[in-house]
Amino acid sequence: MNHKQDCAVLQEGIEGLFADLRSGISAREDSRAFGAMIEKRITDNWNELCKKMGFQPLPIPGRRTIFDFACRIGGVIHGLD
Repeated sequence: MNHKQDCAVLQEGIEGLFADLRSGISAREDSRAFGAMIEKRITDNWNELCKKMGFQPLPIPGRRTIFDFACRIGGVIHGLD
């Protein structure tokens, strides 16, 4: 795989976590609460998601880091924010 393919696989996996929300995301009064819900769903599924795609999940970093999630793909660390 190449970097572009790796990113596409990762994007599909993350989008799959939100399939139930696609049928109609209503307007939210508090965008921070919505963002926190998105982050929690990814956090709760990160290890399994990476393993299913054949990537090595890295521990979720603490606050004040440059990324929210990371995995190792073919020896290269990919961070998502």
